[in-house]
Amino acid sequence: MVPEFEVSSGATLYYGDAVYEKGTAIDFSKEQKFKVTAESGKTTVTYTVNTAVMDDFSFKTNFDGEWEQKSYNNEGKIVFDEPGEGWATSNGGVAYIKGMHGFLQCYAPDKPNAVTISNESKSGKAARLETLDTTGKFAFITSVPKVTSGSVFSGVFVVDPVNTLRSTKFGYPCFKKPVAFKGSYKFTAGETYYTCPDPSKAHIFEKDDTKKDLPAMNAVLYEVNNYAFDFLDGTNLLTSDKIVAIASVDGKEQTEYTNFDVKFTFKEGKSFDTTKKYKLAIVCSSSKDGDKFSGAPGSVLYVDDLEVTF
Repeated sequence: MVPEFEVSSGATLYYGDAVYEKGTAIDFSKEQKFKVTAESGKTTVTYTVNTAVMDDFSFKTNFDGEWEQKSYNNEGKIVFDEPGEGWATSNGGVAYIKGMHGFLQCYAPDKPNAVTISNESKSGKAARLETLDTTGKFAFITSVPKVTSGSVFSGVFVVDPVNTLRSTKFGYPCFKKPVAFKGSYKFTAGETYYTCPDPSKAHIFEKDDTKKDLPAMNAVLYEVNNYAFDFLDGTNLLTSDKIVAIASVDGKEQTEYTNFDVKFTFKEGKSFDTTKKYKLAIVCSSSKDGDKFSGAPGSVLYVDDLEVTF
């Protein structure tokens, strides 16, 4: 794969011990390291790149691999697990909220994470996603929502305190036309549904007895100009004009694991063009409107054997 890099004027990018030459192909099936040296030569930063590329005849995960243990701060006080191999969760956001507990009393560090690995699976191990009650409070420049849904997705999570919905960076490069999104799930809705009228003010919420929670399971193909810097996020996953095709599961309450097999539906006037650049995002959430900070705490979604066929 030939990567695209953008560095500041005057900075130098190194691959190994040599200056990186534009157009050089690199094997991203394994971990790669790059160094960027500032113009002054006094500051050097090393970047480690792990890339998941969806270009095989199938892309499948059953969450059986070794989950990576991560911590919110350098002291390792708030620990959470991530599936690894190109997958991320909303646990990073929960850890950020836990980190504010000391002065906000919002969600204690010893409370459960939103996503955990479970032996209660279709085969092997599954991901267990739970919508949490994180109280709903305002903290300086950020809002702590009442409803924090559990989500697992292909991509990365980087906390954006100004707009937390932009913390999720969905998708990886995709070089073949996706055909179907498959997998298995079961879901139980939480008791009380809360609606957030304005997602920009996530700490404001109201009880809504007319609604019952539903899960969300989507695979989204979208066009990009630049693999490194273009992402869909929690603000536009299903609404961006960059979207080319979507495979969306019509999920509902299921006490036992239920298989799904959904074809990709291409947007009107759009098709897969091999001359263009695409990313593919797989996103599952324990609350369908979790991206609007709405849902029912206690909703639990199990997902297993997720697969995209090409």
